[in-house]
Amino acid sequence: MALGHLRQIALAAVTLIVPSISDAQRSAPLTWIAGDFSGEYNQRVALAVTASVAGRPCQLQLDTGVNDAVRLPDGPPSLEQPVLVPVEFLGIAVSVPTTAEVAGKLHECRLGETVGTLGNAFFESGSLTLDLKASKLSYTPAPALAGDGRAQPMFYARWTPHGGHPLVELRRDGVLKGYVLLDTGSAASGFTPLSRAQWDAATGSAPLAATNSVSEFTVSSWGRALRCYATRGAAPLLVGSWPLGELPVSYCPELDFIPPVKLEGLVGLRGFADAVITIDYLSGRWLVARSRYDR
Repeated sequence: MALGHLRQIALAAVTLIVPSISDAQRSAPLTWIAGDFSGEYNQRVALAVTASVAGRPCQLQLDTGVNDAVRLPDGPPSLEQPVLVPVEFLGIAVSVPTTAEVAGKLHECRLGETVGTLGNAFFESGSLTLDLKASKLSYTPAPALAGDGRAQPMFYARWTPHGGHPLVELRRDGVLKGYVLLDTGSAASGFTPLSRAQWDAATGSAPLAATNSVSEFTVSSWGRALRCYATRGAAPLLVGSWPLGELPVSYCPELDFIPPVKLEGLVGLRGFADAVITIDYLSGRWLVARSRYDR
């Protein structure tokens, strides 16, 4: 969501989704993008896939903290005569409005260049599975978890005109605390509270200052440099049925993400390194399991 490494790019929302995928499951490789986070070097800070953008193989960040199907870089403010850019991935086709200037740049996209974001609306007509250990993504246009007794409840919250956000249950010390946003865009993050009170609850009231146990760092978010703090959590966390343990807790006081529903924070991918995550948008369920992939 707000702590994604590539979110300093300004973005434009998608207009029309035209599903064109067969009933067969489709799969594609995931690419990890490395960077620095919380004072740690060479971290996995983002997940990306290679999609067809304006007919070119371009890289898009995979971000379940984004409600829209596709977001591309903004051009000038006026979109009185938008150009529709085709984006295709796993047999799903969408058209994204942008300016002629941006469309021209996308036609020159280089392999491995990240030019935008894939969000929840792109996959909400089916189920998305991420094998993080095998670095593989798959999609099926069906409720994959509808009859799976292992699946956990998920609230697909819609507070914008397009798409939504997957909210899952958080427990601390075995006690249900509420919902968190499952955020693949915060790939390097563990648990991110959204308020000072939540930071205090998660860390045992650790100070918001650089100390022997608290690190201070800066992240780029939507073109802004945010001052953030990180430390170890005071109690083990459980998301759904998946134990995250005492993950690093990071908090950015200047982050202006204020959801219209009560959230305990964001959960990134740091605690799921060897996991397979399935998000079933149709049945409102999700599942985390141990990857069977053997390196």
